[in-house]
Amino acid sequence: HGQTKPVNRHLIISEAEGSVLANVNRKETDFMAMINCLEVCQVVAGRADDRVNLDQLAELVTLATGACQAVESLYPPQPITPTGQATHGLYDLVFAIAAVIFFLVEALIVWSVVRYRRKPTDTELPPQIHGNTTVEVIWTAIPLAIVAVLFVLSWQVLNTVEARAAGPEIANIRAVAARFQWDFQYLDKDGKVLFDSQGAPQLELPVGVPVHLTLRSPDVNHSFYVPVFLIKRDVIPGRENWFDFTVDPQYAGQTFRGQCAHLCGTYHASMVFSVKAMSATDFTSWMEVNCRCVPSGIRST
Repeated sequence: HGQTKPVNRHLIISEAEGSVLANVNRKETDFMAMINCLEVCQVVAGRADDRVNLDQLAELVTLATGACQAVESLYPPQPITPTGQATHGLYDLVFAIAAVIFFLVEALIVWSVVRYRRKPTDTELPPQIHGNTTVEVIWTAIPLAIVAVLFVLSWQVLNTVEARAAGPEIANIRAVAARFQWDFQYLDKDGKVLFDSQGAPQLELPVGVPVHLTLRSPDVNHSFYVPVFLIKRDVIPGRENWFDFTVDPQYAGQTFRGQCAHLCGTYHASMVFSVKAMSATDFTSWMEVNCRCVPSGIRST
């Protein structure tokens, strides 16, 4: 009777949450980022007037989701291998140091502009300083110390990434990049091909087992890249490249994307593939079905 019907806040929050879940790419955004976005929406809905327009709230939800995704884009994806975790840790440290330096420099710039700005009563130039040995030593020594620390830490991470896996349980796989597809060959310990994917764009991997991946190309330069590995390896004709890694067991049953990260020709965009993480038992069963053999060194437990 002439009064505005109040809007149910629980309904607003529910629709806001549904909008977030519909807009957030679950394959690229971890669960915590989604929770943070939902909390933003709940705060907005809780403080909004009962007469708030749902269209306006949807716009706020979209902006909050975009902000969350923009922040996440500054970071690499969550790694699924120990070597990737080492790289991610180094990235976090470098990012933190860079952020501190950025805000410190910006604060000093603002302070200098405000503190030493020209006043209406100033008729002469301020005292001109041509050098300060102490200050120059400080701003030279600090960057040198930072670079030295980062050099040591980067060297340690590089050695971790480049380390060759050792032990009786190793899965040997060869990836052949040819315009314009990937071919995955599963080898025994002597390098004999047990099974060839024959162009099928999926790489099957056991979790919790070291994988020795060799890379070959019969034509032009390619690049093997799986974002969640946090590593990229060039595939060069006439030269066999390689790297070792171990997929964390918690990712068994999940599938990840991979691609060629080097412009290799007209149909470069078609050089994509998927990586399927399997338990050792499932991987052994899969190999038995496809090549009628048991992969050397991998126990089906």
